[in-house]
Amino acid sequence: MRIGDFAAHASLTARQVRHYSDVGLLPAARLGNGYRDYDPADVGRARRVHALIAVGLSCEQVLPLVGCLGSDEAAACPATRAALAAQLAAVEERIEHLEAARRLLRERLDAPARSRP
Repeated sequence: MRIGDFAAHASLTARQVRHYSDVGLLPAARLGNGYRDYDPADVGRARRVHALIAVGLSCEQVLPLVGCLGSDEAAACPATRAALAAQLAAVEERIEHLEAARRLLRERLDAPARSRP
């Protein structure tokens, strides 16, 4: 399947599909003319790769999970669950830091303005 058709079936852009292929997340054969040829069976894999990236994992973090991404049961894979748990912990830590910054900003804005000489 050519990249445009594959991307449309996976609800991705051709650029995303190309990038995922270039970093090793999505297999593609090369035709004699140099065009990439994608297996229609990999549409689900492409969607799962994109879903992991959408929650904040980098391509480098997703790469070790490639073996888990071949089926709809990817979320049950221990490596995927561990990566998702680590990402959740990182997101929660960022939220805590942002909430602390918000409290500090509110305190500063709510403090009475000091008169300047």
